Amino acid sequence: RLDAPQASNLGVDRAQEHLIHRAAAAKGLAPECLVADLEHGFMVTRFIEGGRFGKSSDANSRLNSLHALLLKLQEVDVGLNTLDYRSHLARYSNDGGFSTQISECLDHLETAADVGLCHHDPSPANVVFTASGACLIDWEYAAVGRPVMDLAALVCEWKLEANKIAMKFDVKMSLLLDACIIYQEMCRLWESAARDLHMI
Repeated sequence: RLDAPQASNLGVDRAQEHLIHRAAAAKGLAPECLVADLEHGFMVTRFIEGGRFGKSSDANSRLNSLHALLLKLQEVDVGLNTLDYRSHLARYSNDGGFSTQISECLDHLETAADVGLCHHDPSPANVVFTASGACLIDWEYAAVGRPVMDLAALVCEWKLEANKIAMKFDVKMSLLLDACIIYQEMCRLWESAARDLHMI
């Protein structure tokens, strides 16, 4: 993976990414990192044999693999501070402000959500289903945060039913729905910032 020149302007911390990637790989949740040159901006990982959707006809099996993957991820200890989602969103926003709805959702997230390691982008493009289970790639936005944000990605990116995810992961529906609102706003602001930087 070659680093994009403007990646740091979008909140990417390559040293943190490398630390988290190595910790996740040690638990079998990411491909082994073979080379990471932070100065020159490239990383090489071991190739993973697998597919992006697993057995497309077996949605339950796919969800079970995602469930096991994300629960294991939350347990990985990397000794980092918890991500401040307000500051992270403000980085992408032109005026640094939020709507009342987003602010209230952030309040709910900060007071009610558990803390743990998060990938923050477990979209179909970043999950590889192997013979031994699911594995995550593209860890550039991984951080210690609120794991319900990864569940929001399952709802928003995988188009899975929110009530099914809430039940499967034993989280309150109201918290998951607020996390979905934050996740969608984060994606919208990221796309706008990336476009301004001519990265997409």
